[in-house]
Amino acid sequence: MVDTEQVQQQLMALGVNPEDAKARIANMTHAELVEFQNQLEDLPAGQGVAGAIVTVLLVIAVLDLLGVTDVYPFIRPIDSN
Repeated sequence: MVDTEQVQQQLMALGVNPEDAKARIANMTHAELVEFQNQLEDLPAGQGVAGAIVTVLLVIAVLDLLGVTDVYPFIRPIDSN
């Protein structure tokens, strides 16, 4: 999904380098990927731009949890210690 033009444009609009997002997603654990997939499946089906925006917002939330970005001030990164 990160490779789609709409998602990449939204990532850049949020100040996130799409390559950084792809690298971080590639480094997610199996459990993180399963949780992310479950969250995507629970969302209502999006169409066009709305679906891309929801996807980007979820990716950003995951990146915030992992400490890669700091877009959502209410999400604290997971402590890796």
